Amino acid sequence: MYQKRFHVFIFTVMLIMISAFIEGCTHVVKTSDMSGLQTGSPLNSIKPKIFTFNEFKDIGGGDDPSVFSKNAGHIFKLDQSPASMVALALRKEFERNGHMCISSSPQAKSNFIIDGTIFKFMVMSRPLLFHVEHHSKIALKLTVSRVPISNGVFVKAYQGEYESKEGSGVEYLGNNIHKSLLAMIKEISTDQELLEFLQK
Repeated sequence: MYQKRFHVFIFTVMLIMISAFIEGCTHVVKTSDMSGLQTGSPLNSIKPKIFTFNEFKDIGGGDDPSVFSKNAGHIFKLDQSPASMVALALRKEFERNGHMCISSSPQAKSNFIIDGTIFKFMVMSRPLLFHVEHHSKIALKLTVSRVPISNGVFVKAYQGEYESKEGSGVEYLGNNIHKSLLAMIKEISTDQELLEFLQK
């Protein structure tokens, strides 16, 4: 009797596992509430400016750029596109340093116009004996134009990267992505060439 119940239990568990494998599921990494940099930044030494942010673009991300991994029927994705995530983080960085950021519109009047293209967003996970190794990388082509544009344009690529050995949950992936995003924002915020362009 006990053996029969055990076999029924094992069969039920197998059915659930097979069903989950076939149907798959979507795991969402929350990025909307990610914090910005907390350290000081040379950006706060610049006289307050107004920045108009055009909508950032994703390239090479397939039909849905927010999806960064598909594995055995499971989909891992951000709660927004990488372009939206990076644009929001960059706006936060300018604003915390005393500058104003506005969205593009016919009535928008600003000192600079910001455009961005995400040309690399990669997240890799590798299971090891006692933990999982995560490696994320984000790369952005940033274009900063003076208003009017004839006064000059600054174009440069930036990249943030982070590796960690942690657990296998979605929260660990989110933490890894967050750290690579902050690394890129710090690179932008402390770039002497960009700072000089904004000061002229």
